[in-house]
Amino acid sequence: MTLSPEIFLVIVIGFVTLSIIAALYGFREAVKAFSKKSPPKSKEAKEQEMIRTLQRVMTRQGELADWAQSGPDAISIGLTYRSSDAITKTELAGIIDSTDGRPLIAIDRTTEMMGGNTIMAAASTEFFILYERSHGVVEIRFNEEVLGRIDLADNIFDSNRQFIGHAKRNSSNGFVNAADVHTMGEVNYLFNMAGRDLALVFVPPNKALSTHEGPAPDRGNAVLQVLDTPSPEEEKWLIAIAIWEVAYYGYATASPSPVYLPRVAPKYIQNWVSK
Repeated sequence: MTLSPEIFLVIVIGFVTLSIIAALYGFREAVKAFSKKSPPKSKEAKEQEMIRTLQRVMTRQGELADWAQSGPDAISIGLTYRSSDAITKTELAGIIDSTDGRPLIAIDRTTEMMGGNTIMAAASTEFFILYERSHGVVEIRFNEEVLGRIDLADNIFDSNRQFIGHAKRNSSNGFVNAADVHTMGEVNYLFNMAGRDLALVFVPPNKALSTHEGPAPDRGNAVLQVLDTPSPEEEKWLIAIAIWEVAYYGYATASPSPVYLPRVAPKYIQNWVSK
């Protein structure tokens, strides 16, 4: 039996229509599945992730220059990194240089794609810092003590939740023209603490949105200029802000390449994080 051209056309149109419907349904279900919020991590799961992240940077301390010869204004926007993409998260590991080109700070960071929650560790030869960003609020620990937090409005609070300053960052900061790797929008902002401008923070290029891979451009440029003599506690904040600016805002999304493999965390780190 030979089908007429009209009947054949109707069959083809029906088949195409059904295929489009099936594809749209599959796409809708995929979007629903991807958009579905992951269940919140337990305290124990977060602690274990912090342990793994902190351990990775601690194993790289032997590669770093002596921090005793440095200070907050020695931290540059130069970042040599490796990164990895996945559907649910991006991972980043690397070294931040000093302004004179020495390897100064090791960093390791994991950021969830949905919601942008982040766990990051940084270490020099003399200290380590843990950052946890959840729902836009950044909690910071410096060595074995809670340093404080930065809220959604860029207000800064100490370990007792008392307001101590602000670092108002323009929302367009860090956006990059990929053709020439230049930051667009505001290129700096003031870091205010105890009622005075303590430092001027310079916004690094967002290397993830540029065409550059590997050693970062503009190597040697300081990420902040100290404007007033800081107290020991304020110096910790300056260091924490400078590192966060380079390793979080300076690399805001993922770019595919290998990441460092995790190893077993030293016991003293496990004991501290689990407190």
